[in-house]
Amino acid sequence: MSPPADTDAPRAGGAGRIEMGVLISSFALAGVASMRLLLPHAPDRFFDQDPATVAGPLPALGVGAAIWWDAILVLVSIAVLFHEARRRGVDRLLVGLSLVPVPVLWWHGWFDSVQAMRGFDWFAAVLATTAAAHVVRSVDGRRLVLAVIFGAVVAMGVRGLYQLQVEHPQTVRYFVENRDAFLEAKGWTIDGPQAKSFERRLRQPEATGWIGFSNVFSGLAAGVAVGLLAGLAARRDADRARGTPAAIRLLVGLGGVGLAILVGIYGSKGAIVSALFGLGLSAILLGRRGGSGRDRLSHWPLIALGVGLVAVLVRGMLPEDALGDRSLLFRWHYLQGMGATFLAHPWIGVGPDGFQAAYALFKPDRSPETVASAHGLLADWIAGLGVFAIAWIAWLFRLFMRPTDDPAESAPASAAKPLWLGAGLVALVILYEQLRIVDLSSATAGVLLLVAAVLGLLVGAGFWCVLDQLGSRSIRAIATVVAAMLLLQGQVEMLFWQPGSIFACGLLVAAATSIPLMRPSVRSTTPWIAGLGALVLATPMFVAAARQSVIDGRIRAAVDVLHPYSNGDPVPIAARREAVETLLAGPIVWRQENLVRGAIEQRLLAGAPEDLQEASRIADEWFEARPGPASASLRVLVRRSAAARDDDPTSQQRALEAVRDAIAFSPRQATRRLEEAELLARLGRCLEADAALREAERIDLARSLDPLVQFADRDRDRIAAVRGACDLGPVPEGDPADQGRSAAPPRP
Repeated sequence: MSPPADTDAPRAGGAGRIEMGVLISSFALAGVASMRLLLPHAPDRFFDQDPATVAGPLPALGVGAAIWWDAILVLVSIAVLFHEARRRGVDRLLVGLSLVPVPVLWWHGWFDSVQAMRGFDWFAAVLATTAAAHVVRSVDGRRLVLAVIFGAVVAMGVRGLYQLQVEHPQTVRYFVENRDAFLEAKGWTIDGPQAKSFERRLRQPEATGWIGFSNVFSGLAAGVAVGLLAGLAARRDADRARGTPAAIRLLVGLGGVGLAILVGIYGSKGAIVSALFGLGLSAILLGRRGGSGRDRLSHWPLIALGVGLVAVLVRGMLPEDALGDRSLLFRWHYLQGMGATFLAHPWIGVGPDGFQAAYALFKPDRSPETVASAHGLLADWIAGLGVFAIAWIAWLFRLFMRPTDDPAESAPASAAKPLWLGAGLVALVILYEQLRIVDLSSATAGVLLLVAAVLGLLVGAGFWCVLDQLGSRSIRAIATVVAAMLLLQGQVEMLFWQPGSIFACGLLVAAATSIPLMRPSVRSTTPWIAGLGALVLATPMFVAAARQSVIDGRIRAAVDVLHPYSNGDPVPIAARREAVETLLAGPIVWRQENLVRGAIEQRLLAGAPEDLQEASRIADEWFEARPGPASASLRVLVRRSAAARDDDPTSQQRALEAVRDAIAFSPRQATRRLEEAELLARLGRCLEADAALREAERIDLARSLDPLVQFADRDRDRIAAVRGACDLGPVPEGDPADQGRSAAPPRP
């Protein structure tokens, strides 16, 4: 029996006209998404280090700039949806579901600038995905979204290669030259488990593409690598008159192989498994006998999402040492923390940036980490939005569960486009991004800019040409493979949480969708409704961005006072005080953590008694206004600094109160229990100190899954000092009582 014929229908149009509206819409969405992907992001770009030790802020987007871009993407998405409503109709339920959690995001964002940024990131990505899902009903829109995003990821791959070949060896060399000083600062011995574990991780080659996390970059790189190679392997449409030049196919192949090599070098297990899954799915959907698989393209991304979730659940049911794996085990811990977070905050969740604080409170004893994300698309939504997450989960399923599986066959399409069109569109994105982030005064940076821009341009434009030789269903099959890979790994990594990657992943998922054509919605009131919707949705974002820009201006003016001393000159106390006065010159915005933290740290570095008192006042006011792990930790720092200078029992008691407040927000932090024991010993409350030490050691033992976070030798010396001060001998194993322990005040 002969294999079934290729079911790809020839694309209509012969020498048809270019659909400029579709090209503009898809390029606007993909262009802004690529900008957010390629621009590094740092919420605390000014006080990541003491401004007196560095010459300027981190070259990255801060909170305010990120929100500006989110607002722009929301406006672009609304304009695209309005265009599609007039042209081919929109799925109103899909649009409505994407809007449901907006009030919850605004609520969380009003009280915290980082919550606002992450919440607007989430919403902008969802709305852009909704708009892109309508645009890709045209094969031109699908091709352009894939070409631009793939080109941007290739540019990131050039950065990753630079990290592996230049930055990583430099980092290892610096560590080797300063190993003793580094380990001493950490309190680790050269042969201790922490030092060995740290050095093993440090020496592991790691490419982040400057996106912040290697696993996130690896997930994107794996998806794009498989997508590029699948495009080359797919059979060309028999009705296409011309073939793709061999040089273009070679460039596209090199881009795919290069990204695959980067994934292999780093060795991300999630990305490697995702790549194997993608290769198998490519064989199913693009092989000669793949007709049945192509008939149900919409199901594969949801199947992949379920596979990722089931893998975490199954791993949680196995013993800890099963399969020699800890990555999925840690994801099981995060999932448990998500469940406890949802039960504690079921209605509106803890916000997009609230999981870390919640996880510190609810995490299992065996979890050695305190993470900012639940490392899963659905888990992050549920923890952050509570019951409102149901709307976005339904939105995600509606993207793929459509009554018509592939309306792109009947959608208007155009014939082959000249190479310059794809090249020009991709070039605008890649070059602009590189110019914004690379310091052109450095020859090395200039070469990096040139190579990344050229390769991103050539591979993106080349892939545009490769896709031009394929039928519309084959193009969608390639997009389906990539979307399935991203959703699979998105259940165990932060691909849909990390600023930047969330937008690229969203548009690549949209490229796999197939929304039916609908009756155009053209009424006299439609433009007014669209304009009002844009105003309602974007105004709070522009207000938040403007407010953040004012705060950033205040911070920038403060750090400008300190930057002149970054050459190593001593920093006058007056300069640090001037910086603090500048930071706090206007109304104190308690939602701005880095502003308050910067003011406190500069006061502590100034070091005079009056500076310490002022730092304590600021910390107390911040804790009263915004009680939480961040404000509690800084208050501990300030009060312990005061207690170290003063033997007055009142200072010790104030420090003890601060430590216990911090423990209430993070009860499984062993170092806090050790600090509590030290302060209790100084106050002569030795039985309580002994109990605190036992709890500290119990928590530390439970963190054995990651030796890096366990007590260092310096911490064990502190434990021994407390026991010696209170005449507390070693704790006999199984001894539950404190009888016979000395309750005398600690010896001087």
